[in-house]
Amino acid sequence: MLKLGTRVGYGDQVGRVVGRTIELQPKYDIMLANGTIRSYVREVDLVVVPLPSDGPLVAGTREPMSMQRNDVNEEERDADPDRGR
Repeated sequence: MLKLGTRVGYGDQVGRVVGRTIELQPKYDIMLANGTIRSYVREVDLVVVPLPSDGPLVAGTREPMSMQRNDVNEEERDADPDRGR
């Protein structure tokens, strides 16, 4: 499950998680950089975009930003975080 405020990629745009629906397959509300909101986006349709590191510059530029795709197994494993408590 993604935390509120997580920076994500959706299609060819970047945004932040601003809401979530907790159910068997979580869905998220995403605010894109241009201010539009996309509602009920599946987690598997999102790519987590880590914040750029504050590390040293290499040849005048930062290292390329990597993206991590959420897989279906992670979604199934985290579908009900209260189960078993």
